Amino acid sequence: IISINEKEEPPNIIDIYGINNGLVVRLIEDKNSIGYRSRYYICKDNRIKNVGSGGALDTAIYYYRLNGKKHMLELEEEYVYNGWNHATYTHTDENGFTTEISEEKYNYYYSGEDVDFSSEWELLYEGDSVNYVE
Repeated sequence: IISINEKEEPPNIIDIYGINNGLVVRLIEDKNSIGYRSRYYICKDNRIKNVGSGGALDTAIYYYRLNGKKHMLELEEEYVYNGWNHATYTHTDENGFTTEISEEKYNYYYSGEDVDFSSEWELLYEGDSVNYVE
């Protein structure tokens, strides 16, 4: 997992890789701007959470598990907010079954209550190009 070294929590994960037969394999299929409208987090239950947005009226939360045998992230469930016509909140489970949920339930998953903020990260490089203003 590659993260930008930020002062605030959670770390801004910008990419996730694995190793397959000695070769480095990119596990994130997202080709959009990771860290801007697509953010990744490690959850307390060791899942990988992706919060993505197409704008203020279109957000989604995806939960993945790492499948080590297939060297890929497998989607377990998703929560979607669609506010274009009227606000709807839905949950889709790992079998593809979608149900409408409450705004409160959606907001819980959007809030980050399930994100792991306590894990330690190992600093691999401290560049000269980023300067923080205190």
